[in-house]
Amino acid sequence: RRGEQGPEGCVLPIDLGTEDIACLLGTTRQSVSSLINQWQREGVLSRRGRRALLIHDLPALAARSLAQG
Repeated sequence: RRGEQGPEGCVLPIDLGTEDIACLLGTTRQSVSSLINQWQREGVLSRRGRRALLIHDLPALAARSLAQG
């Protein structure tokens, strides 16, 4: 486990940029960025600097990521 639980949710450090994540997933940087932004608007997560995400609702994030295919 890499995340650290806090009062607002789980802080997940990410050692990769959106382009690196996209390459690993076989998609575009724009797609990764769009999904992160969408999940931010929905209140599922928020950014903590350039290299960390705060996951407010892990079950909701899991459900959304599975629904995206």
